[in-house]
Amino acid sequence: MNTNESDKYTPPQAEKTDKAIAVVRAAVSSIPYAGNAAIELMPLLFTAPLERRRQEWMNEVAGALRELEQDRGISLDELQSNEAFISVLVQASQAAVRNHQREKKEALRQAVRNSAASVKIEEDLQLLFVRFIDELTPSHLTLLRFLRDREIEFQDVESYEQLFQSFCAANVEDTVTRDEFRLISEELKTRNLIRISANVDDFSGVGSNTYVVTRGSSGGPMLLVTDIGRKLLAFISRSTK
Repeated sequence: MNTNESDKYTPPQAEKTDKAIAVVRAAVSSIPYAGNAAIELMPLLFTAPLERRRQEWMNEVAGALRELEQDRGISLDELQSNEAFISVLVQASQAAVRNHQREKKEALRQAVRNSAASVKIEEDLQLLFVRFIDELTPSHLTLLRFLRDREIEFQDVESYEQLFQSFCAANVEDTVTRDEFRLISEELKTRNLIRISANVDDFSGVGSNTYVVTRGSSGGPMLLVTDIGRKLLAFISRSTK
């Protein structure tokens, strides 16, 4: 059998520049008792799906950048030397390859697009927002948009039950339990994307305040979406100028 014929039966190898595979190899080799057989199994298990995700992501981002070049006059040559944009692109690319949810990948793509278009959001926040997108679920982003769009309605909200019922009525396809809703709300609060007054009654089954605080006596709304939350939504919005 000549060399060319034998090459036909040689499994395709991952590109030397495939950093994802390099990271996986390094991680597996550091696990105690993981021998060479386990390390060699990694390309077989992960090369094809990771390569597919990476290629899909590259195509989607390239399409968004070409669109900016045509519609907004963005220079692709200048983007190559824009360190802030490159940082967002690298971080978003790592997150995109790790994720399978279409909504999260779309949010990451819009983040890259808006960074390329010089969106008026601080560089530190752009990187922070990419991390948030990676960490949060589509349900988090759906709830954040819902609260922003209905913020006036909920200024005097009295309970999480009221918020939960309104959210479920408006998002019949995104069903969540009360516990899940409370968890999602708390995680948005932890990242300072929303603020909910401590005087908003919790779901039944736990202790609650024995007094009522109205909007007037508390000095402000019972719920608000912070400027940080609004900037995050703008960062992943198609309409950002």
